[in-house]
Amino acid sequence: MRFWIIFLGIFSIMALSNAPVPLLPEIDPNVQIQSFIFSAYFLGAVIATLPAGFLTERFDIRALIRYSLLISAVTGFCMFFFPTPSVFFIARIIEGVFAGIFVTATLTIINRQKNHISLSGTYMALLNAGLLSGLIITGVVSSVTGDDYPGLLLFAILCSLSCLFTRLIHDDWLPAITQSDPVSSHSEIIQLIRDEWPLWSSVIVILGITGVVQSLYGAYTNDSPLVLGTKLALMNIATIIASLIAPRIPLRPLRMIRVSAILSAFALILIPFSAIMIPVIGLIAGIAYIAQMGYLAGTIQRTGLAMGMLTTMSYLGMMTFPALGGIIANQYSIPVSFLVFSGVCLVIAIVIGRCRCTYQL
Repeated sequence: MRFWIIFLGIFSIMALSNAPVPLLPEIDPNVQIQSFIFSAYFLGAVIATLPAGFLTERFDIRALIRYSLLISAVTGFCMFFFPTPSVFFIARIIEGVFAGIFVTATLTIINRQKNHISLSGTYMALLNAGLLSGLIITGVVSSVTGDDYPGLLLFAILCSLSCLFTRLIHDDWLPAITQSDPVSSHSEIIQLIRDEWPLWSSVIVILGITGVVQSLYGAYTNDSPLVLGTKLALMNIATIIASLIAPRIPLRPLRMIRVSAILSAFALILIPFSAIMIPVIGLIAGIAYIAQMGYLAGTIQRTGLAMGMLTTMSYLGMMTFPALGGIIANQYSIPVSFLVFSGVCLVIAIVIGRCRCTYQL
C-alpha cells in the first residue's frame, strides 16, 4: 500500500487521542470535568488546524508530520506517568494541537492525489480504526491488568514508532512549497467562511454530536471502562464501514449531508433508550464527512487551506458541543442535552440548502 506510512500515522495518533475516553469516569467523577477533559483535545486541534493549512503550503510537510507524532507520543507518556485531571487536560490540549497539524498535513497530501476519493475513504477508515482501537484496547488492558492507564503507554509507544517511519515518506507525494501572501490568505479565509458557511455549520454539528455522545454516554450508564469502550467503539466501527462505502455511493454531496443531519436528529433522541443508536450515529457521521470532503474537492482550488478549514470546523464541533452538552447535562439531564442537539441537527438540515453549489441538492 503506497500510503501505508500516512495510514499508520493516522491510526496511531487517533488511537492515542481516544484512549482516555473510557477512563473519563475514573479520572474524575464530575460529569462536567469529564466533558472538559474530553473537549480539551479538540480545543488544541481548533487552535492548530487552520494555521496548519498555511504551514502545509509554506514548510516541509514531512517535518510537520514527524514532529506531530513525536509530541503526541510525549503527551501520552505524560498522561501515563502523571494521571491527574489537570495533567490530562493540559496534555490533551497539546496533543490536539499536533494531531490537528497531522490531520491537515496528511489530508493535504491525500487530496492532491488523482485517486483522492478512494484514498480519503481508506484514510477515514484507518482514522476511525485508530479511534476504535483506543477505546477497546484501553478497556481490555484496564480489565486484564487491573490498572486504568497502560493503554496510554501502548499507544504512546506506537506513535513513537510511527514517527520513525516518517523518514520513508516519498518525495513525490509532497506538494511544492509556496510563499503565499498573508494578506491575500486572510482574505481567502474570510471569503471561504462567508461563501461556504452552511457547509462549515454542517461539519461542526454532525461531527460535534459524536463528541457529545462519547463524552456523556458513560456518565449516563455508569458502565465499566471495558463495557463503555466496547459500546462507543461500535460508533467507530460503523464510521469505518461508512468511510469505505460512501465513496462508492453516487449521490450528490449536499443531499447526503441533509439526510445525515435529519437521521442524526432522530438517533440522538433515541440514544437514551437504545445503545444501537451509537453505531447509527457513527455510520451517519462517516457518510456525511466523506460527502463534505467530496464537496470541497470539487469546488475549492487551494486544498491546503480547504482541508485546514475542514479539520478546524470538525474539531470546533468536537470541542464546543461536548463542553456545552456537559453544562446542559449538569444543569438538567443527559437526555435533555441529547434533545437540544437533536434540534440543532434539524436546523442544519434546513440551512445546508444555502450552499453556493445548490445544484448538488
